Amino acid sequence: MRILGPFKDYYDSAMAHGSDQSRVFVRVPESRELKLERDGSGTFDRYGQLAGMAGAFDLTRECVVLGVCAIVFCGRVYKALRVRREHGVDRVGRAEPVEPGQHRDTDDIEERVFYEGAGTREYLRGLLGDERMNKKRDSFLEYDNPLAKGTLNEGLERFFQRQGSDELMQWSVENRTAIAVLHVGGRFYKSLLEINPPLKGIQFYRLFGPVEAFQELDMFWGGVLAPESQPMVSIADKDRITQHGFNKRSFRKDPAKKRRAFLHRFAEGSYTTGADGPSGTRNTRRERCEGSESSALAVRNSQVIRASSFCVGSSGARSRRLLVSCRELAIGLRKLIA
Repeated sequence: MRILGPFKDYYDSAMAHGSDQSRVFVRVPESRELKLERDGSGTFDRYGQLAGMAGAFDLTRECVVLGVCAIVFCGRVYKALRVRREHGVDRVGRAEPVEPGQHRDTDDIEERVFYEGAGTREYLRGLLGDERMNKKRDSFLEYDNPLAKGTLNEGLERFFQRQGSDELMQWSVENRTAIAVLHVGGRFYKSLLEINPPLKGIQFYRLFGPVEAFQELDMFWGGVLAPESQPMVSIADKDRITQHGFNKRSFRKDPAKKRRAFLHRFAEGSYTTGADGPSGTRNTRRERCEGSESSALAVRNSQVIRASSFCVGSSGARSRRLLVSCRELAIGLRKLIA
């Protein structure tokens, strides 16, 4: 698969190992703002509660800001927690969260993105200490959000549940979208949805390496979205039959030979003898006979004539005279019975 777009991402290097050049993934970035309704029925409204993990902690000459985002990658949803350390910030009471995509004007900023709970707890424990990790949080704005209740350790455990679920697979297929990133804002902030953004900025390589991410994209774009990305050419049935080596006589028997046609007409009673026998005589295979005994005998004679006609060859005048003699014998027997 070839990737075309206005920027380079970390997984583009996997194309150097070889790829299908006939398959093309056009990576055009787009973005739009969304207002997530907590009780709404929209596609992304359910992810508004992820804002319960956002927050800020003021330390000595340092501020730790937590932000959340949801990545839709090949139809699966991966939640990420962004931990930003802003150095050189004076300690002035409680710090407030900032809007998605914005940060404080500081001298030095260090950011790490986590996709699993164990590493996140270990990293935050080293920054915040056990006291802040085990302290119960109480957010006035997120009073009905389960992620904002309890300790930070409990919130992290609930946050990373159902990581990699396929709940947006249908949305990805319908919109033909392989990559999307939702930066979740607070209750009174708008969220930002980015289509086909660079994943290096959110350190997605911590979850998928360059080769793994490229393979996932290749399988999704060329497998799940294949019917539309590579439409099948319509071929007529007659051309498809010829393409597979069949013709009009396939699955049919060849025309019967003259010997079989002759025996079949004789067995049905439609053959006339001509010069070597009585002409104008016509006999059917079944006749109406009075009485069950006469009918059974007539049927038996007909079967004998048909069996003998197949056993005796049809080449030469001797064979034809023998068949005519058998036929005349059967007619004579029927007259005696009648």
